[in-house]
Amino acid sequence: MVIFSVILVLGGCFDVAQHVTKNSSGEIVSFVRFTFDKSLFSITEQMSGEPVDYSTMLTDADLTENDFLGSLPAGIHAVYEAVDTSARYGFNLRMQMTERQARAPFRSVAAISPDDALLNSTFFPFLLDGGVVIPFEGIADADDESEPFLSSALYTVSIGKPLMRTIRAVHVTVPGTPISAANRIDVPITDYEDYNLIEIPLSEFMGEGTRLVVVVP
Repeated sequence: MVIFSVILVLGGCFDVAQHVTKNSSGEIVSFVRFTFDKSLFSITEQMSGEPVDYSTMLTDADLTENDFLGSLPAGIHAVYEAVDTSARYGFNLRMQMTERQARAPFRSVAAISPDDALLNSTFFPFLLDGGVVIPFEGIADADDESEPFLSSALYTVSIGKPLMRTIRAVHVTVPGTPISAANRIDVPITDYEDYNLIEIPLSEFMGEGTRLVVVVP
């Protein structure tokens, strides 16, 4: 996927959020929401006199239903829903799986190969050593000029307490690299009654290749 290169042309008018938890049946559930503000394109509509086809933006960025559902591990129940309101456009992605299906097929983060096909499943939450590992594609088109903007834009991740009661640390690393103090990130972690909320600046994902968000209990 070329996910999130689209972010660089969307200004600050987008939201990226993910919630991961365990339901009452013991299954792992995840909800992803990606939307952007339609008003960003109002000038384009006024100049052309034609309505903007917002769906082409998701297609060009590999953010369509086929892109996501085709990359998930076999047997995962997932639903992709388009979001199209008067103000916003994007998608919701819901995933549900057994704890066994979510269990990572590798011994540690350091053992993950950069070529592992599972890394194509952006947003899929793997369980590893009591923590959660989420693949997130690097923003390859980012440069020094875009860093200030990306630092102010957030990827918010909430982890339900039925899955993880407390969060000790958050790391952003690359496949094959062990978690360490060097890739631990200093980000706000807010403790709510039912979940913990993590706010990660998108500047943490600058560069080529997949990044791994590792949440350690």
